[in-house]
Amino acid sequence: MAQSSYCSQLALLCAGFALLCALCGTQARKDNQQDSSIEVVATVRIMRSYRSLKAVSGKRAFRSVHDTVELHCPEVIDPSDGVWKPDPNCTVPLTRIARGDEVTAFQRKYNVISGDKVAATFDIPSRRTSGNKTNNDVRSLLAARGNLATDAIFRSDSIRVLAHNNEQKEIYTGSPIELRGVVYLLDFCGWKSPFRTAQALRTYLFSENGSVEGNIQNYYRTCSFGKTVWDPKYVAVVGPLQLDCKGTVANGALQYNFDASRLCGANELMYWRIGADTQAQKLAASDPSLSSILQWSQRRRIMMILPPEIKCNFNGIADATCAGSMCRSFINTKSPLDVNVLFHELQHNHGLNHAGRNKLEYGDLTDPMGDSPASGQKVHCHNAAYNWRIGWARPITGGVLTAANFTPTANRIALTIPASGTTDMNMVILDMGSSSPQAASPSIPYPKYFLSFRVRNTTFGGYDGGLSAAINQAVVIHNYNGTASDRDALTSNLVAIGGPRFDSFDPAFPAGNVWTGPFTPFNSTTGLGGGLRVKVVSVGPSSAVVELCRMYSQTEGKPGSAECQANLDRDCDGKMASLDSDCNPK
Repeated sequence: MAQSSYCSQLALLCAGFALLCALCGTQARKDNQQDSSIEVVATVRIMRSYRSLKAVSGKRAFRSVHDTVELHCPEVIDPSDGVWKPDPNCTVPLTRIARGDEVTAFQRKYNVISGDKVAATFDIPSRRTSGNKTNNDVRSLLAARGNLATDAIFRSDSIRVLAHNNEQKEIYTGSPIELRGVVYLLDFCGWKSPFRTAQALRTYLFSENGSVEGNIQNYYRTCSFGKTVWDPKYVAVVGPLQLDCKGTVANGALQYNFDASRLCGANELMYWRIGADTQAQKLAASDPSLSSILQWSQRRRIMMILPPEIKCNFNGIADATCAGSMCRSFINTKSPLDVNVLFHELQHNHGLNHAGRNKLEYGDLTDPMGDSPASGQKVHCHNAAYNWRIGWARPITGGVLTAANFTPTANRIALTIPASGTTDMNMVILDMGSSSPQAASPSIPYPKYFLSFRVRNTTFGGYDGGLSAAINQAVVIHNYNGTASDRDALTSNLVAIGGPRFDSFDPAFPAGNVWTGPFTPFNSTTGLGGGLRVKVVSVGPSSAVVELCRMYSQTEGKPGSAECQANLDRDCDGKMASLDSDCNPK
């Protein structure tokens, strides 16, 4: 009996082992067919678009639905011609890893800009479906690498930042920034560029006979006060060039299909740049000036003027910041060419984001990075925050104010702000959340405000000649908590326009010339917090006078309180406590 029981248990044990072996064999076969993976070193390219033309619910969606983060092959110098090109040994799959609203979140998470190097992992699905195929792992991985261009799947949690380019390349620090670039006129798919000669486009780019007044050379010279230079000596116009409509393009060691007759994706944009550069390099053999520009190794601008029939739903799209060897921009000519669009895309290369208002990404009408109205090919310069961000303008003397500049007994400061186009010292910066302009000083989360005075210039080609008449002779307030750094991607926010009546004035002041900001409770220990009221005292053709009042409380106090007895104007309503209804209700 015991022997029979033993044999039964042994039989069960053997059956269990047989089942386990069968399961392990099945798992081994599955494991043998599991995806491979590969880690690559890639260059980040962040692209920002201007005015999506995609219809949403019957309306034009003027927002950056086409913003993307892409991984590209790093570029190396081709020893045969001295030109920067994708590394021929590169196996980085051309991949868009973030889109639309994800782009800014990605940029903030990793603190990256275009040109930074990252490591990224891709999974490569196995294409083997039969056990008759080789089980050699090395040969399998090599075969899988052949499918990288089409099959690779980006592993979203795999990004590791390898190198930041921390040099301030696009910010004026004392020496003019001379931009180098090439502008291509492209034909393909039987579609033709509206500009049939290079000279026809030059009227939009350079200050020559017959040029539009807001040509890009004048745009940079005027808006930057000569700090950034776009000179025909260093910018070539090439074309029209005839490119293929569809086919295959090599990028590094990988091949990609493109079809511009149907698509406007990463493959098409990549081919347009590579195809144009390839033809330009042939022309450069007999053109030393073009050869010099193509060999330029730092932040070379590449602008492509596309035919109007393209399948792209943007007015323009460009690499955000130019930290590597080159940065691209693509211009859609579905609509008549506007220099404002050209400048907008080039300023994405310069590192600027869009200029918004409230929740509208393009809501700032005072800046070409916003939804500024058609300028009639005139110059329309940046708001104060963005001018400060790239070093084109700075505060007036005594125009950098923090909480330390105000006390309860002296909480008003009057300042004269010159028109932005008259001097590069043309703004006021207020930060009530900080006790000092020094970065290490005590601070609290609080809006940083930029005040400027904008005047529409009537001189041909003059500063802000393209400014809307509704903003002429107006005090403009922006909020911008960014820094003067190439790596900063924050968006400026238009708060109010007053000339002298604000478009969002405080109803407590019926004249409309007072704007009141949000209030943060004042901390008597740190001396930080409170609120800000801005009053437009007067405006003229060349300057405005403003009065800034720091609010220590939203009401003067309760009757009989120490605040009322101090007989101050802590709430900035223009009434001393003895005359304020907060302290004397009768």
